[in-house]
Amino acid sequence: MKGYQYAHVETYAVKPANPNGPGGGQKRRNGDRKWSASDVMKEAEREALASQHVAEGGPPPELLAGDVDSFAELREAHSKAASKTESYVRTQRDGTKKKIRRKLRSDAPTLYTCVVSLPVLTVDALREPELREDCHRIIRAAMDHERARIEAAGGKMMLGVIHWDEEHVHAHFYAIDPERGRVNHLHPGHAAKEAEVARLRDKGSKQEINRAGNRAYCDAMRRWQDDFHRNVFDEAGLLRLGPKARRLTRAEYNRQKEAKAQEAKDRKRQKELAATNAELDAKNAALAQSLAAELERRERLDQREAGLKVKEGDIIERWHKAKVDKQVATTAKVEAVRAKAEAEAYKNAVEIGSDAVLTRQIEYREATEDRREGLGFGPNRPATKAARETLKAAVQPAYDYILGFARRVAGVWKQEDRQKRKEAEHRRQARVLRAAEERAGRKPDPVLGDIAEGRDPDYGPEDFPGAWAVEVGTPVEKVLARLRGIPNLGLRACHRATTDAVLICEDRPDLRGDFERGIFVLEDAAKRRGFDIDTGRHDPSKATDPAEASRYTDQLPDQIAITRRNGARERTRR
Repeated sequence: MKGYQYAHVETYAVKPANPNGPGGGQKRRNGDRKWSASDVMKEAEREALASQHVAEGGPPPELLAGDVDSFAELREAHSKAASKTESYVRTQRDGTKKKIRRKLRSDAPTLYTCVVSLPVLTVDALREPELREDCHRIIRAAMDHERARIEAAGGKMMLGVIHWDEEHVHAHFYAIDPERGRVNHLHPGHAAKEAEVARLRDKGSKQEINRAGNRAYCDAMRRWQDDFHRNVFDEAGLLRLGPKARRLTRAEYNRQKEAKAQEAKDRKRQKELAATNAELDAKNAALAQSLAAELERRERLDQREAGLKVKEGDIIERWHKAKVDKQVATTAKVEAVRAKAEAEAYKNAVEIGSDAVLTRQIEYREATEDRREGLGFGPNRPATKAARETLKAAVQPAYDYILGFARRVAGVWKQEDRQKRKEAEHRRQARVLRAAEERAGRKPDPVLGDIAEGRDPDYGPEDFPGAWAVEVGTPVEKVLARLRGIPNLGLRACHRATTDAVLICEDRPDLRGDFERGIFVLEDAAKRRGFDIDTGRHDPSKATDPAEASRYTDQLPDQIAITRRNGARERTRR
């Protein structure tokens, strides 16, 4: 598994904050409506009207049981937690203060959520059982890690869910505090900020205290991400940070991804070899114990025979019996020695064969009409015939295991070779186009030069004419000002250009996110105006903002209907 980790936490209330209150309203920074706890659970359960971003007919959500094992039980537990009471100090009319209790506010955060996403395409995980099992293992380890932290803070990990119907494999975890109701203390950033603000109370201005709280929030979230990587994602072969955060080139980032993934594979292989060695040691110990028991029994027989005074015939008969027992013990000893030798040979064969495959001394040979699949010597084969025969004999005890390992390695190398050939062909085509442009006296596009030289082209929002990229933190006033200058048909053209930009920016998640926010802004503006972006028709009755609907009325013209007035058929001679 290659890439870098992704984990995010959020808290939700029974309903979003009052738009007129100090919390900031029912809108997010990107203009989206804030979700309630009920909205989050409906979307996770894939209710039809709450998960319109997911195509129908996909695999259903997979539940990971915590303290409950269904969404119905999760909703019931959350409802009870949200109904808890808390104490606060009320100032009376005469100026005195009184401590009273009341039910939690409806906008108090009562549901804690955590989402982890893996750099694995869902279609690949569903197609490859081994990859899907790796995803399961990592997600369960992440849930156990988060459960331990939440329970230490006084919360309860209620439920987890894996979604197999979106582009990448990801999971959501849900937690509550059944005693206090609020879940601020379960959020590492919020808890750190509240503690810092309380510590600095009356020790500076409000702005200084708030800035100190924000720094504590960021430090706590970084520690939370570090703990996740150290305890979960590092073993899976994922990097802590992506290339953008460390300002790496794509080549440097790919090298670090490959190295981290190989480190995880080596660690897994060492664990498998350790488990195999432990199993073999256990078998050897059992055989040795059996041999020792047999020898002990033989010794008891000899001692008992020495103390008996029986007739000569009986003594001779016992002597023959003891001789047979001794032969059995000798045979068992020989079998134990042979089994130990076979185990050592298998262990050595696995180690030597695996290294030989990875260093291409041995490689996988596909089956043909004349022969079965098997192993053959690779390009880095031993130089002498004697060395090759020695390697062949060393691998033979674990031939089937090495064959399967070589088959998997060959598949990986073949896929890498295909990718390299494809990239080489792209560079060749780019060089041909660049040469043609230069012969025609035109200045080649810099992107052609990047592709021809094997560099990744650097492009930004300005390279997509007509598209709208909305960056995180863009002021709402600036977005509204631009929307006021766009008519309905301009809105439609901008939406199409932005949609195309999203499809092109598959390898630029940061730029793609900006264009996706632009699509959301354009679609939201169209709804307020009653304008259908797909058909280009304007219907004020469907507008959510009548003032906007009356201000922008342009639309596509009606289609010309051609009617045939004379429907009679006429015969002609040919």
